[in-house]
Amino acid sequence: MHMAGDPRKLSEKFSGKNAHGNPSEGHKHIYILPQDLDRDGLLDHLLVVCKEFLTLDE
Repeated sequence: MHMAGDPRKLSEKFSGKNAHGNPSEGHKHIYILPQDLDRDGLLDHLLVVCKEFLTLDE
C-alpha cells in the first residue's frame, strides 16, 4: 500500500522499510499486539506500540 502511489510517502514506522525500500534499522517500526481482554477466545483489542512519536498523518 502506497500513499498517493508514492512509496516514499509510506511511513517507515508502518512499512519497516526506508524510502529506498531497504529494511529500516533500530526497530523504529510499530508493533501490533492483538489482545483478548475479556478472555472469550476472540480478539477484541489491538495494542499499537512505537518507540517514536507518530505524526497526525500516521
